[in-house]
Amino acid sequence: MIHLDDMALFVEVVKAMSFRRAAEALGMPNSTLSRRIGELEKAIGLRLLHRTTRRIELTESGRIYFERCKRIVEDARLAHEQLGDILAQPAGVLRASLRASDFIGRTGGEEFLLLLPETPLPAALEVADKVRAALHAQPEATAGLLSLSAGVSEAQLAHLDADVAVREADQALYRAKRAGRNRVEASSHADPAGGDQPR
Repeated sequence: MIHLDDMALFVEVVKAMSFRRAAEALGMPNSTLSRRIGELEKAIGLRLLHRTTRRIELTESGRIYFERCKRIVEDARLAHEQLGDILAQPAGVLRASLRASDFIGRTGGEEFLLLLPETPLPAALEVADKVRAALHAQPEATAGLLSLSAGVSEAQLAHLDADVAVREADQALYRAKRAGRNRVEASSHADPAGGDQPR
């Protein structure tokens, strides 16, 4: 199997027209880079580079492969940048929607944990729905790239068991996702002033 990483290494070697310069720019040993390019050539069954002690030259196959790889590697880089921007956006919207006493932390790639001290469950549900609505108004959300599902749980300081509260919020989150996403669900053990109603 040919990996995008090896294609990117090949592109860097060709841009530098030198294994040594490419290895220095990539921060890897020259021998490792040479071995990886050799493995790439073996995997595709074609010689991509003519190597001499003083220089390297592209073969005809290498020229064709370089032009294609260059576009693929650039497209992958742009995709990663765009996804990084998309993942950064919810954090900004979340921070802007919270009070100074609230805490936000990322618990996974695209999951966040909000702690809302001294906030009863009905008010916490309103905050979660406000954040969901703010995120839903973003251009990426209207393009179908973003949505927010939230699970809300309440823990009283007198009976605080953070693990239980987080587990209940997580279960509510997955109920929200299963119910169609872009919604807020209360923990099943909570009574959000009149019942467990999704928002």
